[in-house]
Amino acid sequence: MKILITVLLSAALIWLTPAAPRHINKQSVRTVSLKSAKPIPAVPAKPEQAVTAAAPVATPAPQAQGCNAYKHLLAQYDWNTQVMAAVMQAESSCNPNAVSPVNYDGVRDYGIMQLHGQEIYDPATNIAHAYRLWTTQGYHAWSVFNSGKYLSYM
Repeated sequence: MKILITVLLSAALIWLTPAAPRHINKQSVRTVSLKSAKPIPAVPAKPEQAVTAAAPVATPAPQAQGCNAYKHLLAQYDWNTQVMAAVMQAESSCNPNAVSPVNYDGVRDYGIMQLHGQEIYDPATNIAHAYRLWTTQGYHAWSVFNSGKYLSYM
């Protein structure tokens, strides 16, 4: 009985292995050589996987502009401009080129409003996308709102 199970499992393994020939005979075994085998390409490690810090990696915003330079963009929408300015300050220090480290789900946040997985660095476009996000999720779309960190910027 053990021999029968071993033979069946071996046959199933040969049949399910994609690289194994479907019919093995002495002719095919003799003609296969390692020189004819294609090398398996190495998969490079993603550099994002090495980053473990939780704080955003941000290039400092020009001091002359700061957050005031973007308040007119926030005022175009029907959300609380003061809250969103504080969220923007807490998320990116009002730096339109801010990029976060890799998040828990393997995705980065980008731009002045730290949009998840959306590489949008233009402040007007980034804020427009943030408004669309706000219309569906409210202020809770931003972790700094949920944690209360934005309050220190009000």
